[in-house]
Amino acid sequence: MARESYVDDLEGQRRRLTASLVRDCLGNDSLGDDLDALIEGWQEQQAPLIERWKFMIKDLRHGPTPDFAMISVALRELLDLVQASIDGRG
Repeated sequence: MARESYVDDLEGQRRRLTASLVRDCLGNDSLGDDLDALIEGWQEQQAPLIERWKFMIKDLRHGPTPDFAMISVALRELLDLVQASIDGRG
């Protein structure tokens, strides 16, 4: 049940992040339909949080067998990234 809960959390955060980026694209007249420019701008704005997320994923993949505590921390890092993206914080 815990594993299913983590998968649900991951999918939910991915949906929230995608929806936020789509809203930004649709709401920004200067970007129009230029999704590449939108994503590049988002990556620049969120660079520190993206790097933390990548570091967590690297640790999960290359470290000892991941346990639920490690997965929980990684999901928290993703939540921080998603929330900062929604709020427009860098």
